[in-house]
Amino acid sequence: MLKIENLTVTYFGVISVLHGVSMSADSSTITSLLGGNGSGKSTLMRAISGILPIFEGEIQEGEIYLDEVKLHKMSSVDITKRMRLTYLMEGRPIFEYLNVMENLKASASCRWDAEVPRDIEGVLEYFPPLRTRLKSLAGYLSGGEQQMLCVGMALMTNPRFMLLDEPSLGLAPLMVKEIFGIIERINRERQIGILLSEQNAMVALKISRHGYVMENGRVVMEDTAAELINNADIQEAYLGGTEEKEKDYSEAKRYKRRKRWLG
Repeated sequence: MLKIENLTVTYFGVISVLHGVSMSADSSTITSLLGGNGSGKSTLMRAISGILPIFEGEIQEGEIYLDEVKLHKMSSVDITKRMRLTYLMEGRPIFEYLNVMENLKASASCRWDAEVPRDIEGVLEYFPPLRTRLKSLAGYLSGGEQQMLCVGMALMTNPRFMLLDEPSLGLAPLMVKEIFGIIERINRERQIGILLSEQNAMVALKISRHGYVMENGRVVMEDTAAELINNADIQEAYLGGTEEKEKDYSEAKRYKRRKRWLG
């Protein structure tokens, strides 16, 4: 179980971004983290993965646990190597001037062992298009292929928990459907826990068991994925609802009267 308790985060010592965030994610299921730009989703993932200092961020209060181990007391390297928690950042981070095979091998450097060749083959089974591009420079892949490579690189770290930040960003609808289908398959077949940060609420909730909604650095709603999909305010804010024009989440006010505030 990944557990966050009363987390407060600032940047540069003065800019407060997270305000007492508390949530949990099962280590064998997919949990969605929904919210618009600036809601604090990426900051939360940076805090969990231990890379906040790179961005001049700092945890002021609160605690983060993975299976009762305090992550907020560990370095990002130990979180990846010892706790086997991997953070796949948004923007498709790859080594553009290395080919596909070199990218996969580079990602395995944190755990290089006799099982690396087997795991590379496993990645190629999940993403067949990469098999024909092994010698191609990663920078010349299509956006969809690059996202496949990113997820494959995350798998090469041999994770038991993954943080995926906006994996649908910039992808065509058909490619989004394919990528999310593979993410669901990875969770089901490998029992890897996944915290999935997404603005595309529908595709995220369809493969999740539980979900949280963030707004202005706070968790404002949480429920099962099925309940969130059917929630009128979530539909209005993220899915278009019954209105012709999709609204921003901040405009959906009725949830304040019908849902319990958590933040």
